[in-house]
Amino acid sequence: MAAVVGQALGGVLISLDLLGLGWRAIFLINLPVAMLVLLFGSPLLKETRSRDARRLDLGGMALSMVALGALLVPLVEGREAGWPLWSWLSLVAAPLLAWLFWRYETRLAQAGGAPLLDPGALRAQGLGRALLIALLFYSIGSFFLLFSVYLQEALHVTALQAGLVFLPFGAGFLLGPLSTPFLRQFCGAYVNPIGLGLEVVGFLGLAGLLAATLAGAHPAPTPLAALLFVIGFGQGLALPTLMRMVTGRVAPAFSGMIAGVASSALQVSTALSVAVIGGVFYEVLGARTDPAAITRALIAAVLCIAFCLAASAALSITLVRPARPPHDEAEGQV
Repeated sequence: MAAVVGQALGGVLISLDLLGLGWRAIFLINLPVAMLVLLFGSPLLKETRSRDARRLDLGGMALSMVALGALLVPLVEGREAGWPLWSWLSLVAAPLLAWLFWRYETRLAQAGGAPLLDPGALRAQGLGRALLIALLFYSIGSFFLLFSVYLQEALHVTALQAGLVFLPFGAGFLLGPLSTPFLRQFCGAYVNPIGLGLEVVGFLGLAGLLAATLAGAHPAPTPLAALLFVIGFGQGLALPTLMRMVTGRVAPAFSGMIAGVASSALQVSTALSVAVIGGVFYEVLGARTDPAAITRALIAAVLCIAFCLAASAALSITLVRPARPPHDEAEGQV
């Protein structure tokens, strides 16, 4: 909800143009939150200490940060910079740095230390697929940026109006988690792929709506609001069930670690989405800035998001579907 409300409040701040900051005023959204944390964090969050407290894995933290930076920085900055040599060298170095991180964590675990990412935790059955689902899940992250570009550059709406367009998504995202207990009674563990499937349907419908709308004209408001609501509702269904799907595959001792890994995967997914799908958008757009070109670029990006979510849904089905018994055991049951 914070992300959706932030869209509207960001539009308000840009419209007010506080201190002449223009769009930079959006960063002021964080100030009240930070002040509340400073005022109430210490009194409300009592510190606890483990009897078996272990040292923080500073080496693992440093290697993971460098590896992720080597991957994400060139993806985010490379296209605008004209893909200089450093961007390609950084991308080539990223797998090597990830391998060094893995080796370091493995050796630390073997030595009895407390690795940032314990390799033993990743051996849980299906965990790799669950984390891949999480990595594909936030491909929607680029949508908020690119759809805002479409609204303001192709349709020439104000920043405030563009922010308000996302409110149906927020309503769906609020109702989705509230509906999860009810749907689990009928759909069981399939709530996650159902939510992802609703997102795919919503994005395909949005692509069709954009394609059927004349360049520069506003899409029909009722279908647009309905599609955004469906996307938000599907997102609201899928997110909490996804976290349960990931953390439920490891022993309780590893649950905190894997929850952190899943959260990091979602953040990396957002960054990759903005970089990769945003790159698709601007490659399709090229040097043109007319409404028809922007609409065509957005349709391409929306289809990329739908593809990622469809792959995520397919992987999710493989995790929740009961495994078939071996051939001889099945014959015995017959």
